[in-house]
Amino acid sequence: MVCMQVALITDDIWLDEEPGQFKHLIVGLLDENVRVVQVVPEGTDDEYLTSFGQKLHYGRLGKLKFRRWFLKRLAEKLQPMEVSVLHALESRCWRGTLELAVKMDLPVVLSLSSGRDLDLAAKLHKSYRQARVAWLAATEPLNRGLRDRIGNEASVQTVRIGVHLPEKPNFQSPNLTPDHQQEQEHIPCLIVTGNGTFDSAYEQLFMGLTHVIAKHHYLQVFLDIQGHDQHKFWHAAKKRGLLPNLSFVPHRTGHRDLMLHADMLIAPQALGDARSLTLQAMAQGIPVIAQIDPWLDYLVDGQTARLLDRPDADHWQRVLCELLADRDQLQFISRRSREWIDEYHVPAQQVLETISVYRQLSGEAIPFNPEITS
Repeated sequence: MVCMQVALITDDIWLDEEPGQFKHLIVGLLDENVRVVQVVPEGTDDEYLTSFGQKLHYGRLGKLKFRRWFLKRLAEKLQPMEVSVLHALESRCWRGTLELAVKMDLPVVLSLSSGRDLDLAAKLHKSYRQARVAWLAATEPLNRGLRDRIGNEASVQTVRIGVHLPEKPNFQSPNLTPDHQQEQEHIPCLIVTGNGTFDSAYEQLFMGLTHVIAKHHYLQVFLDIQGHDQHKFWHAAKKRGLLPNLSFVPHRTGHRDLMLHADMLIAPQALGDARSLTLQAMAQGIPVIAQIDPWLDYLVDGQTARLLDRPDADHWQRVLCELLADRDQLQFISRRSREWIDEYHVPAQQVLETISVYRQLSGEAIPFNPEITS
């Protein structure tokens, strides 16, 4: 049987946000005899790519209309590669990939990982009815949200993000009280992650942290943020007296691994984004404390996470102080998080479900596996 060939299309922003996901998917596809063309912007750092398969680059221009134009120009390069399916991994590439698919008369798969992209998805579904499209939603709520907008006749499949589950987690549960904190060998570390915009959610968290650190002087807080608001974070931290306990996480090779040695991961904003960072933290047994987000079904209050409903400073203070002193609660969330990942976010399952959609969409037969019985 001739190997299926798939073009995986993304941009440098997604590659920076989701390091490892691209490689994981490519290696998994190759293991299942699916060849891959990596379609990325010019100048993409090789650390994000694999040495397997072919690579194609499109122009790195900021305006979306030019990005779509460059994607359309890829048709003449992709044609001789006998690509069977185009797969856009990020919403910024959806329209350009759809135009490329129409030009080449190929089916297209579009990955949906954010509630913020649902309206765009509905708009494109209406505009490109002539295209053969399948949607891959990262969570069940995103699946339902998309079907509510485009109807049940569309091809929408939930394919959860797969992450590696280590045999031994990195997590060490702190058990601190103000009187005995200095005697602890392990200094508690919190990772705070979001979209890099300093808003009211961060303001309330910073105000709450001021009181938490007054009780736990050695607490260390690391901010995983990038963008133009870094100076606002710095000024807010200085205003609240947090600078001695706060650091920015530099985005460089290996920064994600460093973050996954934290004691807690805090997500103060409800962004609607399904991210592998949160799932990797859960796989490591790191408790997640987050604002309630209706699009993320893997965050279950009291089970896989501690969820807060639009918390103010006092709420943040009470919850963080409670968790820092409650080893049993942290260990329970840690254990349940790893069990959830083991059941719902297996990397091999993500690959097999993705391939199944490729084959259904392209009409290629699924090879018989004698080990699978009915």
